[in-house]
Amino acid sequence: MSRETEGSGVMLVRAWVHDGQLVARLQSSRTGDPDQHARVAVGLEQIHETVLRWLSDLEETQR
Repeated sequence: MSRETEGSGVMLVRAWVHDGQLVARLQSSRTGDPDQHARVAVGLEQIHETVLRWLSDLEETQR
């Protein structure tokens, strides 16, 4: 397996507005991790932090 595919993953974001608040369901998986992970985040800041954390973790797999 190449280094490029070792540090890859997929994140699906499904977002909607509920009672005036942005809500998102974030589902993710990474190469080498047989489990899929799902999380619900409320508000743009929490959604943003969740995506950035996932990307940072993905980047760490390459170091």
